Amino acid sequence: MQDEIERAFFGSSNNLPGIRVPFTETFEKDGKYCVRAELPGLKEDEVKVEVNDEGIVIQGAHSDQKEEKQGEGYRTERQYTEFYRVVPLPEEAQVEQARADFQHGVLEIQIPLSQSQRQGRQIPVNASGSAQPEKKSAQSEKAERAA
Repeated sequence: MQDEIERAFFGSSNNLPGIRVPFTETFEKDGKYCVRAELPGLKEDEVKVEVNDEGIVIQGAHSDQKEEKQGEGYRTERQYTEFYRVVPLPEEAQVEQARADFQHGVLEIQIPLSQSQRQGRQIPVNASGSAQPEKKSAQSEKAERAA
């Protein structure tokens, strides 16, 4: 049952005991690449964010201790959870201008994207089975032969 509770708050396990992978979402907004990670119950000083060759690394640890009096003695329960997540970055990310905000258990990282490298083009979508080359018109065939 403890695993299910941790999975609900920290995401899936990465098969290492005590290390969890937080839920994240990535999206583009206003020319920025955004990463949002849910880290409920954590404080700002328990979270570390860095950029390396793999991407954005979100990691940290959380410990919790509960004490309750039972008759003449005390019962103490401690829980220690580490989390680690790597989120790949697009090539046009300008990491030197990255910024991270942490509010109400949600970490949001915003990284501006270089507009000069973001050139795209639309790709036509053909109906299934019609991916054959277009037939040339009679005029374009004549123009090619004349050239």
